[in-house]
Amino acid sequence: MIIIQWLMKIWYLLTYRFKREKLYIIKAQLSGEGAFIDIRYRITRPDRVKGIENIYLVDEESKKKFYLMKLPRYGAIQTKHRKYQYTGILLFQNFENTIKSGSKITLVFGKLEVKGIIIK
Repeated sequence: MIIIQWLMKIWYLLTYRFKREKLYIIKAQLSGEGAFIDIRYRITRPDRVKGIENIYLVDEESKKKFYLMKLPRYGAIQTKHRKYQYTGILLFQNFENTIKSGSKITLVFGKLEVKGIIIK
């Protein structure tokens, strides 16, 4: 019985705790007639993303930064992750409709970075 418990702990460590953090973009699209950029993503370690303040987009053509949209009453428009919640949503405001359909952007999510995202 003790051997099974040790094997389960080793399996847990190998599959979850030592797995590198990765961010996958599911969908990146314009919404609200081009006024917003909606990013849907999947992250492998949701327990590590609590309290990340350094989230922004960079337009690869103009090098402009776009920060998370914030509402005075609710704060940043992003998914608040729980331990087993792997998918999330980020909403950015597209000032002056700088980013168009087909533009390439880079998402910086704390210390994770995804380059070459094409907006649909």
